Amino acid sequence: MKDLKNAKILFVEDEPTLSQPLASRLTREGFVVTLAQDGEEAFQKLQKEDPDLMLLDLCLPRQSGFEILEYLAAKKNAHPAPIIVLSNLSSAEDTSRAKELGAYDYLVKFRTSHDEILEHIRSCLEKKSTENKEN
Repeated sequence: MKDLKNAKILFVEDEPTLSQPLASRLTREGFVVTLAQDGEEAFQKLQKEDPDLMLLDLCLPRQSGFEILEYLAAKKNAHPAPIIVLSNLSSAEDTSRAKELGAYDYLVKFRTSHDEILEHIRSCLEKKSTENKEN
C-alpha cells in the first residue's frame, strides 16, 4: 500500500452532522475521504473508488451496514480492504455479528473520540500494509 497519509477511506454514514466533522478531520490528516450516505451509494462507490479502508455505520437507509457486510462476506475477496464499523449500536450481539461478517474493528460512536477513531484507522492500515509486505 502507498503512504498511509494518502490512503483512501470510504466513509458510509447517513448523518451529515456526524460525517462532515470526522471527514474534515481525516482530510486534514492527509487521508482521501469519499462519503456515502446510504447502503446503495456505498456499493456504487466501493466498485468505483477501491478504498483502502471503509468506515461503516450499521443503521443506514436503503441497505443497512449489516447487509453490506453480509454481501461482502458472501462474495469473499470482493472487497479486500478492512472495514471498521462505527455505529451507535452497542450490544455484544451486534459487535460479534459484525465481526463474524468480517469487520476488522467495531467502534461505538458515542464512546469514541475522533482521536481514537484516527488511532484505530492508522493501526488498521499499518497492519494491512505489514500483511501485504509479508505476502
